[in-house]
Amino acid sequence: LVLVVEPEVIPGLGEHVPHWIMQGLGFVCWGIVIAYITMSRVRSHVVLFGHRVDLPGFRMALAQTLLASVDVAVTAMIFFALLPATEGLTFLHFLGIYIAAYLAGIAASLPGGIGVFDTAIILGLQPWLSAPEVIGALLVFRLYYYIVPLFLAGMLFAGFEVLQRRQSLAKLAAEQRVADALEVPAIASLVGLAGTV
Repeated sequence: LVLVVEPEVIPGLGEHVPHWIMQGLGFVCWGIVIAYITMSRVRSHVVLFGHRVDLPGFRMALAQTLLASVDVAVTAMIFFALLPATEGLTFLHFLGIYIAAYLAGIAASLPGGIGVFDTAIILGLQPWLSAPEVIGALLVFRLYYYIVPLFLAGMLFAGFEVLQRRQSLAKLAAEQRVADALEVPAIASLVGLAGTV
C-alpha cells in the first residue's frame, strides 16, 4: 500500500528510484500475496527448486495474510504514538519507514534486528525528528515490544516447567536435592537475562 500510494517515503529508495518503478514494485508485492492466497485455494502444494511445499488451506492463508498485516500495522501505530507530534509526518509516511526498517532488520538476521532496525528508523525519520527524540521512542518501543514480553514468556515457561515436574521436585525435595535440580534452569535463566541486558 505504501509503495503504491506514497513510494517516495521509503528511505534510501523513494528519492532515487522513479515513482512509477516503486508503484510497479508495490503492485508486484500485491500480486504475490494474491497469488499465494489464490494458490492455497486451488492447490494443496507447489514444487520449488525440487522441494515440495505444502500450502495451507484458503481460510488459513487468508487469516495469515490478514493477521500479519494487522500485526505490522498495529505495531507501527504503537511506535508512531511514542514519537513526539511532528508536522508533516503522517502515519502513512511512518508506516513506509517502519516497514523498510523492519525488512532491513529481518534481512540482517540479528535478534530483533537490533542495530539495523534502529539505524534505519533514525535515518528514515531524520527529515522530521532529531536522533535523540527517535532514540527515546525506540528505547520505550523495544522495552514494551521485546523486553516485557520476554520476561512474561519466561515466567510462564518457568511456571509451566515447575508444574510439569512437581512430582519429580517432590521426590528431590525429600532427598535434599532440590538445589541441584534447579541449578541448570537457574543458570540458563541468568544467562538469558544477561543476554537480554
